[in-house]
Amino acid sequence: MYLQRKFSKFKIASKNLRLKELFDGGVMSINKDIVMQNVQRFGGAMFTPVIQFSFFGIMVSLSIIFKNPDIVGSIAVKDTFWYNVWYVIEQGSWTVFAQMPLLFAISRQRGYYTAWYRQEQRY
Repeated sequence: MYLQRKFSKFKIASKNLRLKELFDGGVMSINKDIVMQNVQRFGGAMFTPVIQFSFFGIMVSLSIIFKNPDIVGSIAVKDTFWYNVWYVIEQGSWTVFAQMPLLFAISRQRGYYTAWYRQEQRY
């Protein structure tokens, strides 16, 4: 009932609305602690893809090095088992970089769910 009275002011002409009247009483006030918790949760969720990028970047560089016949020798000639293994590793590593937006979206949701689950377990 209280919220209905507060938000019924939106129906009044805009010149009669005053933000101070609307935000008084704490109905729409922003709690600093809640904002910080949400920012930390978002930062924790973005930590996962960043760590994965460094790992898969190292894997791409290693696969390029191990496929080079000048460095490894004749074992890295095309169509050998060694070459094919490192080719598969390289393509799998490049897939992570090709699907970056999807990885961030999944990590964000996973991070929020994990934080929510931990919070529920405390109570």
